[in-house]
Amino acid sequence: VLAILFCLAAGFGLPYSAAQILWINLVTNGLQDVALAAEQGEDFVLKRKPRGASMQIIDRVMVQHMVVVMVVFGLSVAAVFRYAQLNPAEGVDAGAYASTVAMTSMVMLQMLNVFVCRSLVEPFYRIPLRQNPWVLAAVLASTGAQLALLYWPPLQRVFGTVPISADKWLIVMGIAVLGLVALETSKWWARRTGVYRQG
Repeated sequence: VLAILFCLAAGFGLPYSAAQILWINLVTNGLQDVALAAEQGEDFVLKRKPRGASMQIIDRVMVQHMVVVMVVFGLSVAAVFRYAQLNPAEGVDAGAYASTVAMTSMVMLQMLNVFVCRSLVEPFYRIPLRQNPWVLAAVLASTGAQLALLYWPPLQRVFGTVPISADKWLIVMGIAVLGLVALETSKWWARRTGVYRQG
């Protein structure tokens, strides 16, 4: 939503079509949600003080994470959408190309966010993938679906997508990695300020 608002406020136009918004929700929320539900409990849970009856379910850490996700993802997609508008690929519709790049950027940001969400405490690289192989399987399956959307003509016609050039893929993945760094920095800050110890 913020990506759309940022783009409209800046006069860039809509970054996605209605069908593409539905696709983003489908490919980033389905399998990943099921995989994360299979995540093991964290060791620190039983070492924390009991949560008070008046404590909010959505605590400071969760709010901080959501704000970082909204701002970083929204601005990143708006920026890459504008860049693709100004630097379209030859031989394809410029509007469809920019929307495809923007949508793919959001999808890849969400793919890496899955690994971050395995814990709001521990860095993603400290949690072995073998602990929950369903997460990797879900991300790979969803990435495969996204690639099919970009390069399989029947899906291209339905969702109005076009193939992305190699240089734009580098930008898309660079944006996704920057998003990962921002989220992990947010977790580091929460650990540093003692939010987790406070419960």
